[in-house]
Amino acid sequence: MKRAITLMELILASVLLMTIILSATSLDIATRYFFKSSDLKTKVLNEASLITEHIAKSALFSVGEGGLKVSADDGDITKRAFSVSADGKRLKIRQDLRSDNNYYQSLDTPQNFNNDRCVKYVFDSTAHTVTYYKYSSHNCTGNPLQSIILTKKLMDLSAGEYLSYNAGANPFRIAVFLKLRHNPAKAADPKANPEVELKTALFVH
Repeated sequence: MKRAITLMELILASVLLMTIILSATSLDIATRYFFKSSDLKTKVLNEASLITEHIAKSALFSVGEGGLKVSADDGDITKRAFSVSADGKRLKIRQDLRSDNNYYQSLDTPQNFNNDRCVKYVFDSTAHTVTYYKYSSHNCTGNPLQSIILTKKLMDLSAGEYLSYNAGANPFRIAVFLKLRHNPAKAADPKANPEVELKTALFVH
């Protein structure tokens, strides 16, 4: 004789099934949330890495007498390979490259400073940008031939500078410190609005 399913057993089975479904749903939501926050942080970190790589690529083609009063950003880098501003927000790099194209085509005239081109990186925490400029002049004067905004996520540094240079320690080393936030207009949140910091050293000349 078959035993009939009682109402209590049916209720218990339903509750158990709902508990399993809710647990699986909660786990799925938590997993998706975790991966989303990790993905946001990875994107911000990648953006910071691309900026340092962009500067490093420009530094590879620097030419000049690095270490010659490079910390004084007076606009005159005639004999300098690079110049870091006193406030740590601007970097100029002089290159023995053609200025009439977007390619890295060498002039092979390191002894002639006047036909070199100059590139500049400007760190603006107010606009949250890092901007790249390319000039036809050797000292970054005049109107730029090209400008590219590398990021719109730059944050202000509570301590330190974006760019720092110490001629005594190493005349050819520039320290670059970046702080980026996914959405600069909102408060930092490790899950919903991650913020990353990246510090690296570049060698020029």
